[in-house]
Amino acid sequence: MQIFACKYGEGILPESWIFKGGAKDKFYPISLLFHLIKLDERLILVDVGCDDFKMEGAKNLVRPADLMRENGFATESITDILISHHHEDHIGAIASFPNAKVVIQRQEAELAKKYLDGYSVQLFDDEIELFDGRMAMRKVGGHTLGSSIVLVPTANKTIVFAGDACYANLCLERRLPTGMTKDIEASRSFVEKYSNSKYQVFISHDPLILPNKNGIVKIV
Repeated sequence: MQIFACKYGEGILPESWIFKGGAKDKFYPISLLFHLIKLDERLILVDVGCDDFKMEGAKNLVRPADLMRENGFATESITDILISHHHEDHIGAIASFPNAKVVIQRQEAELAKKYLDGYSVQLFDDEIELFDGRMAMRKVGGHTLGSSIVLVPTANKTIVFAGDACYANLCLERRLPTGMTKDIEASRSFVEKYSNSKYQVFISHDPLILPNKNGIVKIV
């Protein structure tokens, strides 16, 4: 198995979005990321990014499909897409990957209908095993009601793709729930559980990934 972070732009968010109690007038740099997993013959995307990030401070934007092609990955070769939640910056570019099967939590699928037309979609409620038990998706709620994470057990740790269950590593380090949440207690539960050292958490807006440039970088 190989895992890649795919960065297609940068932006800023108010600190109050990053964690509960953060300042509204202080801004935090973010990367715009999705992740690619090579698992045997499968090419799996965890979220897909978007083609137009409509937020103040966005810069260096490229289309996720162009980023993939420029780095040697044919968009038609993506076999599976695992969507963490329905927000546009996580699902907006899905049309660029026409041959993929999509897995998404049921509540999130209802909110993402306009993106899913024409796709083979597998729904789940609370948790689902994937690829003969080598991966799983789990609903954690919080950021959105059906927000989900992707879990990949390895020999030493369980890799966690967090979506927007937390925006920054400092949320895990300090156990700070995200400020952008539908359910503060669910967000608090996420950071308390997955800050444990037995998990390796990858977040979707990590500013330390390829600062000031775009690209695809191997992280596992």
